[in-house]
Amino acid sequence: MNNANRCSSILISLIATVALISPAKAMSGNDWRQYEENVQRAYLAGIFDSWLHIVRLAEEVPVLKDPVTKEEPITELHHRDRIKQMYGNITKCVISRNVTYEQITAIANKYLNDHPESWNSSMASLLWSSLYNVCKN
Repeated sequence: MNNANRCSSILISLIATVALISPAKAMSGNDWRQYEENVQRAYLAGIFDSWLHIVRLAEEVPVLKDPVTKEEPITELHHRDRIKQMYGNITKCVISRNVTYEQITAIANKYLNDHPESWNSSMASLLWSSLYNVCKN
């Protein structure tokens, strides 16, 4: 098989694979509870690390000014402030208290055990609520 045919075959395989993959959806508390603790911990670590990254971007990446008005777009500044308020306080709290991923998992499990009515919510929302409850004290 020559390179062109090989590339075409690979491309067709990739397209077929992508077409068969179901759309991504947020994992619920119900879904998350079905996994072993090490998988739960890895999932929560991914959520928490993404919060750390988005806060860092909101704080450090320069705001691009409008090319016409030369002003900073108010909507972008508003979104950055909301990100910092919503995730910045929680990530700073967790880091300042040296909370481990094992502890984050235990905190999330305790929250879910105390709030079974919320198990249908997204795990990211449940994690935020569980950490918010710890950090507000």
